[in-house]
Amino acid sequence: MSLAGLAHGAPKTLEIVPGEKAINSPYAPLRFQASLDGVRAIALLMMLVVHCALFKPSGPWTAVATQLVNTLWFCMDIFFALSGYLITRILLGSDGSSRQYQNFFARRALRIVPAYVLTLLFIFFVVPNFVTPQQAIQPGERPFFVLYLQNWLFANELRTFRGVDHLWSVAVEEQFYLAWALVMMWSPRRLFPVICAAFVATAVALKLGALVADIPGIYIYWGTPTRMDAFALGSWVGWRRSNRLPGLGPGASYAVMMSALAVIALQKFFWATWLTVNTAVVTTTIAGAVFGAAWIDRLTQDSELGIRHRWLEVSGLQWLATRSYAIYLIHYPLFPLVAYAMALALPDLHEGGNLHRLVNGLVAVAIALVLSEWIHRWIEKPALSLKRYFQDERAPARASPEAA
Repeated sequence: MSLAGLAHGAPKTLEIVPGEKAINSPYAPLRFQASLDGVRAIALLMMLVVHCALFKPSGPWTAVATQLVNTLWFCMDIFFALSGYLITRILLGSDGSSRQYQNFFARRALRIVPAYVLTLLFIFFVVPNFVTPQQAIQPGERPFFVLYLQNWLFANELRTFRGVDHLWSVAVEEQFYLAWALVMMWSPRRLFPVICAAFVATAVALKLGALVADIPGIYIYWGTPTRMDAFALGSWVGWRRSNRLPGLGPGASYAVMMSALAVIALQKFFWATWLTVNTAVVTTTIAGAVFGAAWIDRLTQDSELGIRHRWLEVSGLQWLATRSYAIYLIHYPLFPLVAYAMALALPDLHEGGNLHRLVNGLVAVAIALVLSEWIHRWIEKPALSLKRYFQDERAPARASPEAA
Protein backbone atom coordinates (compact mmCIF):
# COMPACT_ATOMS: atom_id res chain seq x y z
CA MET A 1 0.00 0.00 0.00
CA SER A 2 1.16 3.52 -0.64
CA LEU A 3 0.04 6.96 0.31
CA ALA A 4 -1.23 9.02 -2.56
CA GLY A 5 -0.19 12.28 -0.98
CA LEU A 6 0.29 14.35 2.11
CA ALA A 7 -0.49 17.88 3.17
CA HIS A 8 -1.17 19.77 -0.02
CA GLY A 9 -3.32 17.11 -1.54
CA ALA A 10 -3.34 13.81 -3.31
CA PRO A 11 -5.79 11.46 -4.96
CA LYS A 12 -6.63 9.78 -1.67
CA THR A 13 -5.24 9.50 1.81
CA LEU A 14 -4.32 5.94 0.93
CA GLU A 15 -3.92 4.44 -2.50
CA ILE A 16 -4.08 0.66 -2.90
CA VAL A 17 -1.77 -0.68 -5.57
CA PRO A 18 -3.04 -3.93 -7.14
CA GLY A 19 -0.82 -6.89 -6.40
CA GLU A 20 1.23 -5.10 -3.76
CA LYS A 21 2.75 -7.47 -1.26
CA ALA A 22 1.97 -7.42 2.45
CA ILE A 23 4.85 -6.74 4.83
CA ASN A 24 5.53 -7.79 8.38
CA SER A 25 5.12 -4.46 10.13
CA PRO A 26 4.21 -4.69 13.82
CA TYR A 27 2.23 -1.47 13.53
CA ALA A 28 -1.40 -0.92 12.57
CA PRO A 29 -1.65 -0.24 8.81
CA LEU A 30 -2.89 3.08 7.51
CA ARG A 31 -6.30 2.79 5.89
CA PHE A 32 -8.08 5.31 3.72
CA GLN A 33 -10.11 7.75 5.79
CA ALA A 34 -12.33 10.12 3.82
CA SER A 35 -12.66 12.55 6.74
CA LEU A 36 -8.92 13.29 6.60
CA ASP A 37 -9.25 14.21 2.94
CA GLY A 38 -12.08 16.47 4.11
CA VAL A 39 -9.68 18.12 6.57
CA ARG A 40 -7.24 18.74 3.74
CA ALA A 41 -9.99 20.31 1.63
CA ILE A 42 -11.16 22.54 4.51
CA ALA A 43 -7.60 23.77 5.08
CA LEU A 44 -7.28 24.49 1.35
CA LEU A 45 -10.52 26.50 1.35
CA MET A 46 -9.29 28.52 4.34
CA MET A 47 -6.10 29.36 2.48
CA LEU A 48 -7.99 30.35 -0.68
CA VAL A 49 -10.20 32.69 1.36
CA VAL A 50 -7.11 34.33 2.86
CA HIS A 51 -5.58 34.89 -0.56
CA CYS A 52 -8.79 36.24 -2.09
CA ALA A 53 -10.33 38.26 0.72
CA LEU A 54 -7.58 39.69 2.90
CA PHE A 55 -8.93 43.22 2.52
CA LYS A 56 -7.35 46.53 3.38
CA PRO A 57 -9.48 48.08 6.16
CA SER A 58 -11.33 51.04 4.66
CA GLY A 59 -14.27 51.15 7.05
CA PRO A 60 -15.86 49.23 9.95
CA TRP A 61 -17.14 46.37 7.78
CA THR A 62 -13.91 45.75 5.92
CA ALA A 63 -12.00 46.01 9.21
CA VAL A 64 -14.16 43.25 10.70
CA ALA A 65 -13.84 41.15 7.54
CA THR A 66 -10.07 41.54 7.61
CA GLN A 67 -9.90 40.40 11.23
CA LEU A 68 -12.07 37.38 10.48
CA VAL A 69 -10.00 36.41 7.43
CA ASN A 70 -6.81 36.89 9.45
CA THR A 71 -7.91 34.16 11.83
CA LEU A 72 -7.71 31.62 9.00
CA TRP A 73 -3.93 31.74 8.65
CA PHE A 74 -3.61 28.72 10.94
CA CYS A 75 -4.76 26.56 8.02
CA MET A 76 -1.07 25.93 7.33
CA ASP A 77 -0.65 24.35 10.76
CA ILE A 78 -3.52 21.99 9.94
CA PHE A 79 -1.71 21.01 6.73
CA PHE A 80 1.52 20.43 8.66
CA ALA A 81 -0.09 18.37 11.43
CA LEU A 82 -1.80 16.22 8.78
CA SER A 83 1.54 15.73 7.02
CA GLY A 84 3.21 14.66 10.26
CA TYR A 85 0.44 12.18 10.98
CA LEU A 86 0.46 10.62 7.52
CA ILE A 87 4.20 10.39 6.99
CA THR A 88 4.60 8.71 10.38
CA ARG A 89 1.83 6.20 9.68
CA ILE A 90 3.32 5.42 6.27
CA LEU A 91 6.83 4.84 7.55
CA LEU A 92 5.74 2.84 10.58
CA GLY A 93 3.38 0.82 8.42
CA SER A 94 6.25 -0.13 6.11
CA ASP A 95 8.54 -1.29 8.93
CA GLY A 96 9.73 -4.72 7.89
CA SER A 97 10.12 -3.77 4.23
CA SER A 98 13.51 -4.49 2.71
CA ARG A 99 13.40 -1.22 0.77
CA GLN A 100 11.39 0.92 3.16
CA TYR A 101 13.06 4.29 2.67
CA GLN A 102 14.04 3.87 -0.98
CA ASN A 103 10.41 3.18 -1.82
CA PHE A 104 9.21 6.02 0.38
CA PHE A 105 11.36 8.63 -1.33
CA ALA A 106 10.61 7.27 -4.79
CA ARG A 107 6.87 7.47 -4.15
CA ARG A 108 7.19 10.95 -2.67
CA ALA A 109 9.02 12.07 -5.81
CA LEU A 110 6.34 10.59 -8.07
CA ARG A 111 3.67 12.38 -6.08
CA ILE A 112 5.26 15.78 -5.69
CA VAL A 113 7.79 16.45 -8.44
CA PRO A 114 5.78 16.32 -11.73
CA ALA A 115 3.24 19.04 -10.84
CA TYR A 116 5.93 21.03 -9.06
CA VAL A 117 8.18 21.04 -12.14
CA LEU A 118 5.27 22.33 -14.22
CA THR A 119 4.74 25.09 -11.67
CA LEU A 120 8.42 26.02 -11.70
CA LEU A 121 8.40 26.36 -15.48
CA PHE A 122 5.38 28.63 -15.18
CA ILE A 123 6.82 30.89 -12.47
CA PHE A 124 10.29 31.00 -14.06
CA PHE A 125 9.26 31.85 -17.62
CA VAL A 126 5.67 33.13 -17.66
CA VAL A 127 4.97 35.02 -14.44
CA PRO A 128 7.98 37.41 -14.82
CA ASN A 129 6.28 38.87 -17.91
CA PHE A 130 3.39 40.12 -15.77
CA VAL A 131 5.19 41.51 -12.70
CA THR A 132 7.89 44.09 -12.11
CA PRO A 133 11.54 42.97 -12.14
CA GLN A 134 11.68 43.51 -8.37
CA GLN A 135 8.75 41.12 -7.89
CA ALA A 136 10.01 38.38 -10.21
CA ILE A 137 12.30 35.44 -9.51
CA GLN A 138 15.79 36.20 -10.78
CA PRO A 139 17.79 33.49 -12.62
CA GLY A 140 20.24 33.23 -9.73
CA GLU A 141 17.38 32.51 -7.34
CA ARG A 142 15.96 29.55 -9.26
CA PRO A 143 18.16 26.95 -7.50
CA PHE A 144 16.38 27.76 -4.23
CA PHE A 145 13.11 26.61 -5.78
CA VAL A 146 14.63 23.56 -7.44
CA LEU A 147 16.12 22.44 -4.10
CA TYR A 148 12.98 23.29 -2.06
CA LEU A 149 14.77 26.02 -0.11
CA GLN A 150 12.66 28.99 -1.19
CA ASN A 151 11.28 29.64 2.29
CA TRP A 152 14.75 30.81 3.33
CA LEU A 153 15.02 32.96 0.21
CA PHE A 154 11.72 34.66 0.99
CA ALA A 155 12.65 35.24 4.63
CA ASN A 156 16.02 36.80 3.81
CA GLU A 157 15.20 38.87 0.71
CA LEU A 158 14.35 42.50 1.39
CA ARG A 159 11.78 42.65 -1.39
CA THR A 160 8.31 41.37 -2.17
CA PHE A 161 7.83 38.46 -4.54
CA ARG A 162 4.52 38.28 -6.39
CA GLY A 163 2.60 35.15 -7.21
CA VAL A 164 5.19 32.71 -5.85
CA ASP A 165 5.68 33.26 -2.12
CA HIS A 166 2.98 30.72 -1.22
CA LEU A 167 5.54 28.05 -2.17
CA TRP A 168 7.32 28.60 1.15
CA SER A 169 5.13 25.90 2.69
CA VAL A 170 6.01 23.36 0.00
CA ALA A 171 9.68 23.91 0.87
CA VAL A 172 9.03 23.49 4.60
CA GLU A 173 7.14 20.25 4.00
CA GLU A 174 9.83 18.76 1.77
CA GLN A 175 12.51 19.64 4.29
CA PHE A 176 10.42 17.94 6.97
CA TYR A 177 9.89 14.80 4.87
CA LEU A 178 13.64 14.40 4.48
CA ALA A 179 14.50 15.18 8.11
CA TRP A 180 11.73 13.02 9.58
CA ALA A 181 12.54 10.03 7.39
CA LEU A 182 16.17 10.24 8.52
CA VAL A 183 15.10 10.53 12.16
CA MET A 184 12.91 7.45 11.82
CA MET A 185 15.64 5.60 9.96
CA TRP A 186 18.19 5.98 12.74
CA SER A 187 16.18 6.27 15.96
CA PRO A 188 14.85 3.42 18.14
CA ARG A 189 11.07 3.19 17.90
CA ARG A 190 10.69 3.11 21.68
CA LEU A 191 12.09 6.65 21.82
CA PHE A 192 9.66 8.02 19.26
CA PRO A 193 7.35 9.84 21.75
CA VAL A 194 10.40 11.46 23.35
CA ILE A 195 11.67 12.57 19.94
CA CYS A 196 8.27 14.10 19.09
CA ALA A 197 8.24 15.95 22.42
CA ALA A 198 11.78 17.20 21.78
CA PHE A 199 10.81 18.55 18.35
CA VAL A 200 7.77 20.33 19.80
CA ALA A 201 9.77 21.80 22.70
CA THR A 202 12.55 22.94 20.38
CA ALA A 203 10.14 24.65 17.96
CA VAL A 204 8.30 26.43 20.78
CA ALA A 205 11.59 27.46 22.41
CA LEU A 206 12.85 28.88 19.12
CA LYS A 207 9.62 30.84 18.66
CA LEU A 208 9.80 32.28 22.15
CA GLY A 209 13.51 33.01 21.75
CA ALA A 210 12.84 34.84 18.48
CA LEU A 211 10.09 36.78 20.23
CA VAL A 212 12.41 37.86 23.05
CA ALA A 213 15.20 38.73 20.61
CA ASP A 214 12.72 40.71 18.49
CA ILE A 215 13.55 38.72 15.37
CA PRO A 216 11.12 39.56 12.53
CA GLY A 217 8.00 37.43 12.60
CA ILE A 218 8.54 36.36 9.01
CA TYR A 219 11.44 34.17 10.15
CA ILE A 220 9.14 32.53 12.70
CA TYR A 221 6.38 31.98 10.16
CA TRP A 222 8.51 30.86 7.22
CA GLY A 223 11.37 29.16 9.07
CA THR A 224 11.44 25.37 9.06
CA PRO A 225 12.68 24.83 12.66
CA THR A 226 9.94 27.06 14.08
CA ARG A 227 7.20 25.12 12.27
CA MET A 228 8.25 21.67 13.49
CA ASP A 229 5.76 21.69 16.38
CA ALA A 230 2.78 21.09 14.10
CA PHE A 231 4.53 18.27 12.23
CA ALA A 232 5.73 16.64 15.47
CA LEU A 233 2.31 16.84 17.14
CA GLY A 234 0.73 15.21 14.10
CA SER A 235 3.47 12.57 14.16
CA TRP A 236 2.77 11.85 17.82
CA VAL A 237 -0.89 11.23 16.96
CA GLY A 238 0.25 8.95 14.14
CA TRP A 239 2.48 7.03 16.56
CA ARG A 240 -0.40 6.44 18.95
CA ARG A 241 -2.76 5.28 16.21
CA SER A 242 -0.07 2.98 14.79
CA ASN A 243 0.35 1.40 18.22
CA ARG A 244 -3.41 1.27 18.79
CA LEU A 245 -3.07 3.51 21.84
CA PRO A 246 -5.95 5.72 23.00
CA GLY A 247 -5.82 9.46 22.50
CA LEU A 248 -7.80 12.25 24.09
CA GLY A 249 -11.39 11.53 25.03
CA PRO A 250 -14.16 13.28 23.07
CA GLY A 251 -14.69 15.94 25.74
CA ALA A 252 -10.99 16.67 26.06
CA SER A 253 -10.51 16.75 22.27
CA TYR A 254 -13.20 19.33 21.70
CA ALA A 255 -12.10 21.35 24.74
CA VAL A 256 -8.55 21.54 23.35
CA MET A 257 -9.80 22.47 19.89
CA MET A 258 -12.13 25.20 21.17
CA SER A 259 -9.42 26.59 23.45
CA ALA A 260 -6.99 26.78 20.54
CA LEU A 261 -9.57 28.56 18.37
CA ALA A 262 -10.28 30.99 21.22
CA VAL A 263 -6.57 31.84 21.50
CA ILE A 264 -6.36 32.47 17.75
CA ALA A 265 -9.51 34.61 17.70
CA LEU A 266 -8.62 36.63 20.81
CA GLN A 267 -5.09 37.42 19.73
CA LYS A 268 -6.50 38.84 16.49
CA PHE A 269 -8.88 41.01 18.51
CA PHE A 270 -6.13 42.30 20.80
CA TRP A 271 -3.53 42.62 18.06
CA ALA A 272 -4.38 46.29 17.50
CA THR A 273 -4.11 47.10 21.22
CA TRP A 274 -1.22 45.40 22.98
CA LEU A 275 -0.07 42.41 20.93
CA THR A 276 2.86 42.80 18.55
CA VAL A 277 2.98 41.13 15.13
CA ASN A 278 5.62 38.72 16.42
CA THR A 279 3.47 37.75 19.41
CA ALA A 280 0.52 37.15 17.09
CA VAL A 281 2.61 34.88 14.84
CA VAL A 282 3.87 32.85 17.80
CA THR A 283 0.46 32.40 19.43
CA THR A 284 -1.28 31.60 16.14
CA THR A 285 1.24 28.96 15.03
CA ILE A 286 1.32 27.23 18.43
CA ALA A 287 -2.47 27.26 18.83
CA GLY A 288 -2.92 26.20 15.20
CA ALA A 289 -0.59 23.23 15.68
CA VAL A 290 -2.49 22.13 18.78
CA PHE A 291 -5.84 22.51 17.00
CA GLY A 292 -4.70 20.53 13.95
CA ALA A 293 -3.29 17.66 16.01
CA ALA A 294 -6.34 17.49 18.29
CA TRP A 295 -8.69 17.46 15.29
CA ILE A 296 -6.79 14.64 13.60
CA ASP A 297 -6.63 12.74 16.89
CA ARG A 298 -10.39 12.97 17.29
CA LEU A 299 -11.20 12.00 13.71
CA THR A 300 -8.86 9.02 13.64
CA GLN A 301 -10.15 7.71 16.96
CA ASP A 302 -13.74 8.10 15.79
CA SER A 303 -12.90 6.23 12.59
CA GLU A 304 -11.57 3.29 14.59
CA LEU A 305 -14.83 3.29 16.55
CA GLY A 306 -16.89 3.31 13.37
CA ILE A 307 -18.04 6.92 13.88
CA ARG A 308 -18.21 8.84 10.60
CA HIS A 309 -18.10 12.60 10.11
CA ARG A 310 -20.17 12.70 6.95
CA TRP A 311 -19.92 16.46 6.47
CA LEU A 312 -16.20 15.93 5.78
CA GLU A 313 -16.97 13.16 3.30
CA VAL A 314 -19.19 15.11 0.90
CA SER A 315 -18.23 14.77 -2.75
CA GLY A 316 -17.26 18.42 -3.18
CA LEU A 317 -14.63 18.27 -0.42
CA GLN A 318 -13.35 14.94 -1.69
CA TRP A 319 -12.97 16.41 -5.20
CA LEU A 320 -11.01 19.35 -3.79
CA ALA A 321 -8.80 17.07 -1.72
CA THR A 322 -7.96 14.98 -4.76
CA ARG A 323 -6.77 18.06 -6.64
CA SER A 324 -5.66 20.21 -3.72
CA TYR A 325 -1.92 19.95 -4.42
CA ALA A 326 -2.35 21.18 -8.00
CA ILE A 327 -4.77 23.92 -6.88
CA TYR A 328 -2.36 25.06 -4.22
CA LEU A 329 0.60 25.19 -6.59
CA ILE A 330 -1.02 26.98 -9.52
CA HIS A 331 -3.64 29.35 -8.11
CA TYR A 332 -1.35 32.08 -6.75
CA PRO A 333 0.90 32.44 -9.83
CA LEU A 334 -2.30 33.16 -11.77
CA PHE A 335 -3.02 36.29 -9.71
CA PRO A 336 -0.69 38.65 -11.66
CA LEU A 337 -1.88 37.25 -15.00
CA VAL A 338 -5.52 37.83 -14.08
CA ALA A 339 -4.65 41.31 -12.78
CA TYR A 340 -3.08 42.15 -16.12
CA ALA A 341 -6.17 40.98 -17.98
CA MET A 342 -8.40 42.94 -15.61
CA ALA A 343 -6.41 46.11 -16.27
CA LEU A 344 -7.24 45.72 -19.96
CA ALA A 345 -10.87 44.67 -19.56
CA LEU A 346 -11.80 46.78 -16.50
CA PRO A 347 -9.55 49.84 -16.53
CA ASP A 348 -11.83 51.73 -14.13
CA LEU A 349 -11.49 49.11 -11.39
CA HIS A 350 -8.85 50.44 -9.00
CA GLU A 351 -5.95 47.98 -8.76
CA GLY A 352 -5.09 47.30 -5.15
CA GLY A 353 -8.62 48.00 -3.95
CA ASN A 354 -10.68 45.46 -2.06
CA LEU A 355 -13.08 44.78 -4.94
CA HIS A 356 -10.17 44.35 -7.34
CA ARG A 357 -8.48 41.89 -4.97
CA LEU A 358 -11.67 39.88 -4.53
CA VAL A 359 -12.45 39.66 -8.25
CA ASN A 360 -8.81 38.94 -9.09
CA GLY A 361 -8.71 36.13 -6.55
CA LEU A 362 -12.02 34.54 -7.51
CA VAL A 363 -11.13 34.48 -11.22
CA ALA A 364 -7.66 33.08 -10.53
CA VAL A 365 -9.08 30.36 -8.29
CA ALA A 366 -11.73 29.45 -10.88
CA ILE A 367 -9.04 29.04 -13.53
CA ALA A 368 -6.92 27.04 -11.09
CA LEU A 369 -9.81 24.64 -10.45
CA VAL A 370 -10.09 23.96 -14.18
CA LEU A 371 -6.34 23.57 -14.62
CA SER A 372 -6.11 21.29 -11.57
CA GLU A 373 -8.39 18.80 -13.28
CA TRP A 374 -6.12 18.77 -16.32
CA ILE A 375 -2.98 18.44 -14.14
CA HIS A 376 -4.56 15.67 -12.10
CA ARG A 377 -5.68 13.70 -15.14
CA TRP A 378 -2.69 14.10 -17.44
CA ILE A 379 0.27 14.62 -15.10
CA GLU A 380 -0.43 13.35 -11.60
CA LYS A 381 -2.30 10.13 -12.38
CA PRO A 382 0.22 8.86 -14.97
CA ALA A 383 3.05 9.59 -12.53
CA LEU A 384 1.26 7.88 -9.65
CA SER A 385 0.71 4.78 -11.77
CA LEU A 386 4.48 4.25 -11.64
CA LYS A 387 4.26 3.57 -7.90
CA ARG A 388 3.69 -0.07 -8.73
CA TYR A 389 7.42 -0.34 -9.38
CA PHE A 390 8.17 0.68 -5.78
CA GLN A 391 6.28 -1.90 -3.78
CA ASP A 392 7.31 -2.82 -0.26
CA GLU A 393 8.87 -6.27 -0.23
CA ARG A 394 8.56 -8.69 2.63
CA ALA A 395 11.44 -8.74 5.11
CA PRO A 396 11.98 -10.50 8.46
CA ALA A 397 9.44 -9.19 10.93
CA ARG A 398 10.39 -7.48 14.14
CA ALA A 399 9.31 -9.10 17.35
CA SER A 400 7.47 -6.02 18.61
CA PRO A 401 7.39 -2.26 18.24
CA GLU A 402 9.67 -1.91 21.25
CA ALA A 403 12.29 -4.09 19.62
CA ALA A 404 12.94 -1.37 17.08
